[in-house]
Amino acid sequence: MYATLRKIWGTWDRADPSHVEEALRAATRDTHLSAPARAYAGTLSALGRARRGDLKAARDSIRALGYVDQWQVVGPFDNEGKAGLDTPSGPEPELLQAIVPGKAYTGKERPVRYRPVPAVFPYGYLDAGSLVRPESKVCVFATSFVSASPKFAGAEDDAFDAPPAAGGAMGVMADEAMEPIGSATGYFPRSRDF
Repeated sequence: MYATLRKIWGTWDRADPSHVEEALRAATRDTHLSAPARAYAGTLSALGRARRGDLKAARDSIRALGYVDQWQVVGPFDNEGKAGLDTPSGPEPELLQAIVPGKAYTGKERPVRYRPVPAVFPYGYLDAGSLVRPESKVCVFATSFVSASPKFAGAEDDAFDAPPAAGGAMGVMADEAMEPIGSATGYFPRSRDF
């Protein structure tokens, strides 16, 4: 379904944008689609609002979808030869411990520390490349804390859906055991379906 939604989105410059938006809004209401597919349609619909200049509605729609928007990042760390995910670095050996404010780690070119990400990514993504220097051949750790609302207490583990997308390497870990979730460790194009 993600590929179909992207095809609809891809007609933006060839079709009437209002028709594209309406098709995406209809997908958000289609109960035959999975909740993640409806959320993806909602994301594309919100991005359509942004393309048409209604930035407030776009930001409000993305916020209503529940994207994580509060992050701490630390880096950059070396990723020469794409070996960064295979080599524990920075805070990785300490992921089950509390973040220690101000603690320095050996970065690619200098000591680096966790720092909060400013609220400048309102559309459901974190652009790590704009937060660190150097920005190529590096790894960055982005940490957030998510808890389920009481209405999801006791729900199956798959009630939490985190479809990552990246232009390079990405490893995603969740829960107390810090096990990789899904098949989200590797090198993926931004358009990968999860």
